[in-house]
Amino acid sequence: MDSFELGVKVDTSTKEGVETFIEGQTATFKLFQSVLDKFLIETINPENMKYDPELHEVISMQDSDDTESGYIIEVIQKGYRLKNRLLRPARVIVSSDDKS
Repeated sequence: MDSFELGVKVDTSTKEGVETFIEGQTATFKLFQSVLDKFLIETINPENMKYDPELHEVISMQDSDDTESGYIIEVIQKGYRLKNRLLRPARVIVSSDDKS
């Protein structure tokens, strides 16, 4: 929280302020990632994987000549899992076979 609060206070009206903000956001992201690692929270990033209703929430389906039907085209939001318990499914766009 301290890092986020400091980031909100950065003056982004200058180039130096924007650079400071980006550096702070990057550091905060790494800090938050270390907390997830410490508590063994696994990130689910299913790019190019087959859709699994146990781990993924389909928000859209799209035709794709490049991707086999039923495979994930794009990850909109990563999911999270603690041991075998799903905390949040990954929100994904899946390739459909509807070529009509």
